[in-house]
Amino acid sequence: MKVSRLKGCIIILLIGIPMLIFSSALNIMSYRQMMTRTYVHLNNLEMTGVVSKINYALEFGKPLEKFYGLDDILESASKQSSAIESLIVSDTDGKMIETVGKPLSELPEEQVDEEYTETDAGIYSYIPLETGQLVLCLDKSQMDDQTSQYIYRIARLDVFILIVMLGVIIICMMFANKDGITVKRLKLIGPIVIFAALVAQGTYSTMHSVNDYQSSVVGLGESLAGIVQNDMNEVIDKGVSYQELTGVDTYLSDLIEDVTEMSGLTIADSGEHLGASQWVHRIQLDDKAGTTFQLVCQINQKEVRQKIINNSIDIIILLLITFFISLEIINCVTGHYAQREGREKGQIYMPGFRLFVFVSGVAFSLDSGFISILSSRLYERMDLTGNHSFLSGLPNTMYSLAIVLGLFLCSLLISKLGMKRTVSLGLFMGTLGYLLCAVANVLPMLIVARFIFGFCDGLVINAIRMLASTQESQEMHNKILVTYLATINLGVCCGVVIGGLVADASSYSIVFLIGALLGILCLILVPFAGFSDDRKAEKTSFADAVKQLRIPRVLFYMVFLIVPIYIATLFVGYTFPLYGDEIGLSNSVISACLMINYMVIAYLTDPISAWISKRLHPKRATIIYVILQAISIGIFVAVPNLWTAVLALVLTSIWDSFGMVVLDSALDGIEGAVTERSTQLQLLFGKVAMVIGPLVVTMRLSSGAAAATLSIVVALFAGLVIYGAAEIILNRKEKKCA
Repeated sequence: MKVSRLKGCIIILLIGIPMLIFSSALNIMSYRQMMTRTYVHLNNLEMTGVVSKINYALEFGKPLEKFYGLDDILESASKQSSAIESLIVSDTDGKMIETVGKPLSELPEEQVDEEYTETDAGIYSYIPLETGQLVLCLDKSQMDDQTSQYIYRIARLDVFILIVMLGVIIICMMFANKDGITVKRLKLIGPIVIFAALVAQGTYSTMHSVNDYQSSVVGLGESLAGIVQNDMNEVIDKGVSYQELTGVDTYLSDLIEDVTEMSGLTIADSGEHLGASQWVHRIQLDDKAGTTFQLVCQINQKEVRQKIINNSIDIIILLLITFFISLEIINCVTGHYAQREGREKGQIYMPGFRLFVFVSGVAFSLDSGFISILSSRLYERMDLTGNHSFLSGLPNTMYSLAIVLGLFLCSLLISKLGMKRTVSLGLFMGTLGYLLCAVANVLPMLIVARFIFGFCDGLVINAIRMLASTQESQEMHNKILVTYLATINLGVCCGVVIGGLVADASSYSIVFLIGALLGILCLILVPFAGFSDDRKAEKTSFADAVKQLRIPRVLFYMVFLIVPIYIATLFVGYTFPLYGDEIGLSNSVISACLMINYMVIAYLTDPISAWISKRLHPKRATIIYVILQAISIGIFVAVPNLWTAVLALVLTSIWDSFGMVVLDSALDGIEGAVTERSTQLQLLFGKVAMVIGPLVVTMRLSSGAAAATLSIVVALFAGLVIYGAAEIILNRKEKKCA
């Protein structure tokens, strides 16, 4: 199959241009977030003396409401930085007690675990006091101007990259035959050209971010010098000479306690020789002698280097995500040209199906990184008396319950409405759930929203599994599952990172609204995925599926293999991140490691599962899968360090590439077992495992992440031993009966 050269150029450009713009938008958000944090940190540092004065007065039992002279302290502090528009002191309930500068009617809602909140009015920074907090309202225009300059640079770079990209595409097409370029070659050239363009943009973004961060470190030193000079001159103005000052070393060490980029702060003579890792800032005292000395800032090279690495990893992750999205679009377009002529009527359309699964994976995983934080935040706002902490977990609990209900209802809905309408109904529920999450400002509303949202996963996942199980050929069954598992992992990989970045750069509500828009896009893609209302599922309810548990082999398989297998998935999503945090890895590095898992599954599922399916019976492959998982995770438990943790992560990803595909077919050949019903049971017991799994793992969490992971290994081996023993006993009984 060939495509004309002109059409080939247009296809690559139509994919490359939006992806370049999308990558630019992600980089701009990341840059804005990094620079705003530095901007806030610098201004918070300016308030060190103010916070000390207020806390010193509060130590004597003086309440904030009766703090006479507080307005004078704030008035003086507001003049320390031109960026400060307002200074507010509030109590623990957020009630404003004293305000200096631009008047405010009320304080904006403080973000959980965030140093600042950005609104249209300004950037609000929160500094805790002994019995309240100091709130800085900072001028937003400085960040807007800096971001605008960065956007201008990125826009110029994008134009240059597009011109070069067009030239490269034209040159590549010149070597093609006059009658067109093959789909296979287009599938190769397109990703290479787009990836090269994204790498060029990412390289520039990395260099620019590194330079700006290093400049911000210099700014920290200058800010520290100004604070030290003002504080010392304030003491000297009261009649104390520089030589009489005491406790200077303690004062300097306290000053940089929260400044991780600085490992030391000392005062040196102006002529003293300094090392390469030291920065010097001149200090002038207002004493009679006009004393001049040097404030020596000892740079924490390890911390600075680590932050530069983390920022570079962030940019690489964003680059990969953009590339994955463009690759999926190219695969869809080229797959369409390759299959449009040979496709039979009523047959599932794999290019459209793959794109649909990818977009749905992105859409419905956007909130995965912060939904628990949002739940906790809304719970705390309720200000309940007594221990009701379980309420903060209700959004997740109701979400899981809705998934289970969706699993039970899916078969009935398919038999009544057909596959296409059932999938569309699930997507509609997911979109509606996202819209309700966007406006949920109280915990009960979020609980309802998450319950509605859960039906999306319950219906869509089960519908796709049932679509695979109703295929006449085992080859088509495996092909659908392989495509689904590979693509959904890639989509989730992109969705989690994009959702976290957008949440940091804007708000949770914006993430939910973006998810709703993507949900609508999924609804549009349903007809292109090849779901057909003519292909009705067998009239099988979950009650019929549960009846299969009367078969001993099915019961033992579900309880002692499926449940431990799904518990083992917690290693990737739960214990590995905990271990990374335990040994001090940054969120960027942890995310990069987890992306390895998603990428391995996404790109190895097809070849590995195809190879295994040809050589091993699904039941035997499942047992081998469990053994390999237990050994791989056990390596980390036996020798817990970063390298064994990453090794276990990679190995489990490889085994998942074929393991999750063969689970559906492992019960084939057992009298009374139907693949479609076995699929429903697997989904049900998998959800049960995800409910009890965290309880099993957290029992040993106090002893460390490695000790908690031991529970996973024990569950896998114990389940395998019991299942094997049951198989031996059942085989012996069958032989006696024969």
